[in-house]
Amino acid sequence: SHNYFVPVGRVIWDYADLCDTSVASPISAQWALRKLETRGNKGVNILIFDACREVIEVSLQTKGRGFERKGFTEMHSNGSFIAYAAAPGQSSWGNPQGRNSVYTAQLLQTLKPGQDDLPIPLLFQQLHVPVAEAAKRQYAAAVQDPWENNGLKGNFCFRAPCRSLTGPRISQVDLKKEQQARQQAEAEKRRLAAENAKLQEQVRQAQQAKNDAVLNRLLQAEENAEKRRLAAENAFNEAKIRTQIAKSIRANFGRYSASDPLKVYVMPFMSSDRFTDSEIGRIAWVGAMDGIRDIASFSAGRMKLVYYNSSRKAFENDLQRDSFWRDMRSGSNIKSILKGTVNRKGSNALIYGLYDGDDYGLEITVYFYFKYDYLILKTRDRIKTTWDVVMGLSRNKKAGGRLTYRQKALQRKIHAKMTLAIVSLLRKYMEAREFKAWGIK
Repeated sequence: SHNYFVPVGRVIWDYADLCDTSVASPISAQWALRKLETRGNKGVNILIFDACREVIEVSLQTKGRGFERKGFTEMHSNGSFIAYAAAPGQSSWGNPQGRNSVYTAQLLQTLKPGQDDLPIPLLFQQLHVPVAEAAKRQYAAAVQDPWENNGLKGNFCFRAPCRSLTGPRISQVDLKKEQQARQQAEAEKRRLAAENAKLQEQVRQAQQAKNDAVLNRLLQAEENAEKRRLAAENAFNEAKIRTQIAKSIRANFGRYSASDPLKVYVMPFMSSDRFTDSEIGRIAWVGAMDGIRDIASFSAGRMKLVYYNSSRKAFENDLQRDSFWRDMRSGSNIKSILKGTVNRKGSNALIYGLYDGDDYGLEITVYFYFKYDYLILKTRDRIKTTWDVVMGLSRNKKAGGRLTYRQKALQRKIHAKMTLAIVSLLRKYMEAREFKAWGIK
């Protein structure tokens, strides 16, 4: 059996139609493959078929002019890599909102700097999960699983040398597990939110009936549901952090090396006048440093955290004695102040932040300054909470008292948000440096 490329709209009635050589006639895929393999292209040919894998087999002996659908016949190759947009019997889905099909759109995302040094079988394997999920998003009943046939006699990648697969790399299986963990955490959050809403309605009804015994039980159930919801939200934030770290590892650390690493110093976070102490800032400060530590542990010495220690005393000393915040508030040249600070701290990058709050939440702004690129990146996070919970956390932390479950949840959320903010900013910076090194504008 042979495979044929049939033009859109062309009707095939019999074997003669397949052999037609006029304009817009079918072309044998096996013939095209043989032509490529005889050209002697150093043993490497790459064919990418983005088409429905449903082809006609003609049976002149038993069917006369009829046809029987058998699916795409497997093509064996010698020195060729063949990639199909869909498995045998499946369709390659289009995208009504864009110019490219589902498969082509995901392929373009994969063929970008940072991935192009992967051996080609591993590079195309990374398309499987994104294509299947994108097809599902476009059409609920869609099933599309990319398919490859590797006849290459050695490794090939679009940018030599091919990446070594040894060391602490994050595999596709690990990334899929992280994605499943996030999806499970999101589903658990939705379920717990619905459960909490139901319990709140029951509490309202009990209050109207003035049934104190029932009310107390329901209030306890509501508190337990809130604890579970906060735990699920914390698990979701941790999963997001692990995913961002996995992406950062693949970003090649922005061309920094062990001999010339990215050295980051984290300044104490400054509060607005509404705060009477710096406990909230210290929680955010520790979260930022932990984000740097998390990525530095995979960097093979290409990134380092420059700091004294993470104690309250170190935080207060830097906040009160260092001239950084006084200079920043003076309105002088900001980049000159930042450059002087990193030189003084023995680093080439600096993190600093501001935080403020109101009756409806806590807002934290983080800045990331990179000396070599004269670049300042910024992100802002707003944490929904109440002013009472914020001030209760601040007072109990300062006095060494016991935290309530809401205060503990807020502390974990501040820490996780800052870790995620730092990891995300650093990943964007390293990817931008990769593009700059490749001459991409």
